[in-house]
Amino acid sequence: EDADANSNPIVDLYTNTTADSQIIFVRLEDDVTFCYATTTLELIVNPIPEVIVPPVIEVCDDDYDGISTFDLTALDPIILNGQTGITVSYYESQEEADTATNPLASPYNNTSLNTQELIVRLENDITGCYSTTTQGIIVNPLAVIEVTDYEICDYVNPGSMIEVFDITTKDDEIIAGQDVTLSYHSSLVDAESGTNAFTTDELVNYSASVTEEIFIRLVQNVTDCVTTGSFNVVVNPLPDVIVNTDLVQCDIDDVQDGISIYNLEEAAENIVIPNGAEDNSDNYVLTFHLSQEDLDAGINAIPNPTSYVNITPLQNIYCRVENIATTCYTTSFFYLETIFNPIPEDAGLIVCDNSEGNG
Repeated sequence: EDADANSNPIVDLYTNTTADSQIIFVRLEDDVTFCYATTTLELIVNPIPEVIVPPVIEVCDDDYDGISTFDLTALDPIILNGQTGITVSYYESQEEADTATNPLASPYNNTSLNTQELIVRLENDITGCYSTTTQGIIVNPLAVIEVTDYEICDYVNPGSMIEVFDITTKDDEIIAGQDVTLSYHSSLVDAESGTNAFTTDELVNYSASVTEEIFIRLVQNVTDCVTTGSFNVVVNPLPDVIVNTDLVQCDIDDVQDGISIYNLEEAAENIVIPNGAEDNSDNYVLTFHLSQEDLDAGINAIPNPTSYVNITPLQNIYCRVENIATTCYTTSFFYLETIFNPIPEDAGLIVCDNSEGNG
């Protein structure tokens, strides 16, 4: 009716009033004769692809740089949510997604450290209609492992090079305040797979000889990201020493009391037996003590060993020989023996006057 009567023409932008599809009428009128004809025009509103906000994809970092590799095509089924005839592409900006320029290749390495948001374009293969959504990607950091070797001196049955370690004493050093679960393993394969972890009983009584490698597995409690590492348990040998190198000297002063001045380092000159061709006395520090207890505690060392005045004529000195690198020590002891001067106080000579009797 409107078309025939030439009334209520549509003269501006028109919004369809019937969803998806609507028929409007077109009037074509000759400007000279005013004759007219009418036809119809179907307005079709094609639907855009349905979009969802997909779950954030999280992966674990592999080298502490905040960058990882994502298989974007693996996300397509989640984003399509059952739709067909739709092409999915990924972009770093909304502008690129709207213009379909610079689509991202898969696999994709994130360009923003740790956290990034991608724009996803879903385009209908027939109509070209598209919609966009976002896809969050996160690179979760790994736990940090900083641990030193666990070294023990061969104090129990010296020479056996077998000692018992309490591996659990390394827990705090390894965890270092991180929200992680720690386990120990005998191989890297077991640490990576999380199998065959040592039990607590095994850890607190771990017997090792010379050097053995212990493998660590740290699992982030929030993200389940796994970090592995290792440290060595080491049994260090004790210094090899000559046990007894006594110092003996005469009491040559005017007072025969068995007290003298000793240079204790004379006894120590050859006290260390080198452990191999590259070992020498420069690798050790020697201190002198008056008791084994002081020596073991590393206290009350004789302050001036080159001019020590003995307390008794026969006195025991304890020498602590400590390896500078390992701090392992052993004991060498020796006696200070002061010999009294054998010359009597009156050393006059008696002879016979058998010449002329003149004395």
